[in-house]
Amino acid sequence: MIDFHCHLLPALDDGPAQISGSLGMASLLFDFGFRRVCCTPHSIRGYYDTLPEAVESAVATLQEELTEAAISLQLLPGMEYYLDEFFLEQERLLPLGASRLVLVEAPAQAMMEVVRAGLTKVLGLGLTPLIAHPERSEVFSRPLIAEVVEEGCLLQANYGSFTGYYGPQVQRRAYQLLRDGAYSRVGSDGHDAAGLSVILPAAWEKIAANPTIARLATNGFLP
Repeated sequence: MIDFHCHLLPALDDGPAQISGSLGMASLLFDFGFRRVCCTPHSIRGYYDTLPEAVESAVATLQEELTEAAISLQLLPGMEYYLDEFFLEQERLLPLGASRLVLVEAPAQAMMEVVRAGLTKVLGLGLTPLIAHPERSEVFSRPLIAEVVEEGCLLQANYGSFTGYYGPQVQRRAYQLLRDGAYSRVGSDGHDAAGLSVILPAAWEKIAANPTIARLATNGFLP
């Protein structure tokens, strides 16, 4: 399985502060059945001003640590871009691994026109916006989701959204979008081992019980 959204890299955002925390998360992900993980630290101006080069370096370093620890996960570089006005100034976007998918998220207090401008920017570069956990965002109504999917965007669900980890309202929205066939990818959105130890066992039950979630869990990259 591929985890399309994980804050696994140490000391870059609100994920683990040290390598040891990353190794603990990696061990849980491997035991759950993941074999590839997209490392997607936040990119938010003024909070997490991480450059793509720093992500690529951190991925290489952590990959060596995983090899030494005999944890057979392949790490793929990426970022989770915040669709605010500063995103429009980004010069280089880092897709997920060798794909053309760029992981993006809407701010909590999102301005619709700014979010749409960010999606247009990604599409204009010949890349595909992969919208992170739209079920957790008030800006992404079902009509808007239908519009952006028609325009070429894809949607990524969080495992925890299906398990109720973020509350019943998010869980209801997640299952509605699942029934709509809106999602194409799924990820843990893991930030630490404690959170993963709650999300992953509950997610396994959902995968076993729901064929659609199971298909998402094993979905690969688009060409």
